[in-house]
This record gives sequence, C-alpha cells and structure tokens, in this order.
Amino acid sequence: VVKEKQMNVERIREIMKKRNITQYRLSKISGVNEGNLSLLLRNANCAPRISTVIAIAKALEVEITEII
Repeated sequence: VVKEKQMNVERIREIMKKRNITQYRLSKISGVNEGNLSLLLRNANCAPRISTVIAIAKALEVEITEII
C-alpha cells in the first residue's frame, strides 16, 4: 500500500487523454480490475497497492514517480 503519497489521478487522466487511452483499455493493458480502476480514478481508493501503481505506470509507459 502506498502510504505517504497518493496517486496523482489528474496526471493519470492527462496521460490517458494525451494517448487516447480509455479507462477500459487501461484496465486491460494494466491488468487492474476495471471496477478498482474506476474507484481509483474517482479518487475513492486513496491507498492503492504498490503493485497497482506499478501496473498502471507500466501500462502508461511512465515512471512511477510521474503518477504519485
């Protein structure tokens, strides 16, 4: 669980928009459950697992530090 820093949801949305990646597509390429991804992108999930952060960063082809 990422404790001290939360995910930068706005930054994730920016990258998704720039690369024309839908929430559904991000779910598929990251392997993160679409329901969990939806919660996270609505900022309802304030403490994602580090494995989730890593999966999203890899799927977006960015460093983890760009999204936390």
